Amino acid sequence: MIQLLFLEKNFRDRIQNLEEFSAYSVAVWRSIYDRFPEDEILNDLLAKLKEQSIPMGKTSYRAKEG
Repeated sequence: MIQLLFLEKNFRDRIQNLEEFSAYSVAVWRSIYDRFPEDEILNDLLAKLKEQSIPMGKTSYRAKEG
């Protein structure tokens, strides 16, 4: 689901509460990643998302720095 959210603009266009959905999805992702930071699949997905993600425009949340 996180791939669709960050890599498919058409998917985001269909979500009525995009900001809330995005914030929740990122929070879930972070909680999973925090539990398994060495997981190869999660790290590969994270690298792919960083490389290929499409800007989401103005949002009310910001990624943590550092």
